[in-house]
Amino acid sequence: MSRYSVEPDTQQNQDVGHADVIFVVAIRHEGFRRVALDQISMAMWHEPQYQLAWSALESLVQRAIPVNRGTMRAAVLDLDVDPNLKRATASLVDEVFSLDDSVVEDLRPYAADTLWRFVAERSIIPELRSVASLGTPDDLDMHLESIYRRVQRLRGGLGQQGLSLDLDRPGYLSGDFRSTGIPFLDEFMGGGYSAQGELHGLLGPTGAGKTTLGVQILAHAVMYSVPRGLWFYVSYETGFDELQCRLLSCAARVSRDTLARWEGLAKAEEQGILSRKGKLKDYERRLFRYASGDEAPGELERLRDAYKRLFPYVRVLPGYRHGSLLHRPAVLKSAIERTCMEADLPVGGIVVDYVGVAALKLQDEDRIAQALRIYIGRFQEALHAMADEYSCPVWLLHQIAGSGLSYKPARPLTHDLAQESKSFANPLTFCFCLGNPDPDTQCILLNCSKSRRARRRPPVVLRMHEEIAMFERTDAYVPNPFTGGIVHRDEL
Repeated sequence: MSRYSVEPDTQQNQDVGHADVIFVVAIRHEGFRRVALDQISMAMWHEPQYQLAWSALESLVQRAIPVNRGTMRAAVLDLDVDPNLKRATASLVDEVFSLDDSVVEDLRPYAADTLWRFVAERSIIPELRSVASLGTPDDLDMHLESIYRRVQRLRGGLGQQGLSLDLDRPGYLSGDFRSTGIPFLDEFMGGGYSAQGELHGLLGPTGAGKTTLGVQILAHAVMYSVPRGLWFYVSYETGFDELQCRLLSCAARVSRDTLARWEGLAKAEEQGILSRKGKLKDYERRLFRYASGDEAPGELERLRDAYKRLFPYVRVLPGYRHGSLLHRPAVLKSAIERTCMEADLPVGGIVVDYVGVAALKLQDEDRIAQALRIYIGRFQEALHAMADEYSCPVWLLHQIAGSGLSYKPARPLTHDLAQESKSFANPLTFCFCLGNPDPDTQCILLNCSKSRRARRRPPVVLRMHEEIAMFERTDAYVPNPFTGGIVHRDEL
């Protein structure tokens, strides 16, 4: 979509990216389409190709014509407008219909959230400002009743689609939050990332999946949220090749088995190890629920799309290399700023994997070595300052202490179990803890043990995807308080 080829720091282009999710889901999903058409008029879009495509969509729905790639293109090309604009709009329609059904379904919760903000910014907030500028007009009740009816229609329409509109969430009207791209994190975080810089933590035992979730946080922020700049993955343990494979597996939904032989896109295409459109592998048919692969993009097409959408906004900083000084906060900050200057982009976010290794290196360099918690605290302070300065989210990954390893999978872990740092959560806005994996079901508890700006929620059960390097929330499995394991709901 157009958000990936524009400068992300201008207001107009932020609006385009902000609206893309609504636009895609409204065209591709019939139920959400009805809600969006009820709330949004053609004039509310800023970009002419969006206005033209929306007009074509309205025309098809009014005439009860099925919405698909062919009918949308025909409706666009039938409009009496500039030929260049028609071609640009037809190309936009093609991009919308090239997305996997599973991607569209993943985007639906974010579309609901974004639709409310879009409606608020384009109609409700301007109307309230108009009322405020006039003092207290005689028809104030009429203005407020109009806004109330619009909100209730939106809430009711989304409710019919199984989507919620939590208007009690702080900052909803001001649009202060943007999705993380991961629904279960959005729920814990009251909608997503704040417009202000914040420091978040992710704790877990060795082998629980901290790096997998850290990579997923970065990949989904770039793929499914509005890119605001470069995202940095600062790795002190995992090498670049392994991180690249995990990023591509998560972003393109390509199996880890395929990427185990990865030597680059060109080499893989030459070797013929990638599936193509219409010729899917068995795992892809299961994953995307296609009875036939005729219209489904294969691994090659999805990887090409991931390269185009992901890597312009992602940088891996190799703290694992021998002689690297990236464990020093000043050196890390300098590397980030230099990279952003070269790319002419702001900092979008930072993921540090993980804090304990950086602190150990700082301790080794200090001639008067102090307790490790001192260095962990210093590192946190420096990263917190970066979050404030760059107004971006910063994630710190860290280990759970050995005492937490004895906990059963059904028992949530908490931040007071952080290795060498009982005060680890002090500067954090949110602190998430992965539990010990259940060896029988491959499920794991995710607990948010620290929350500064959203109400506390109970832990959720995550399951590592069988094929893809990513976690998914599952309601089919639940903690069993009697055995201490995580079992299928039917077994309780």
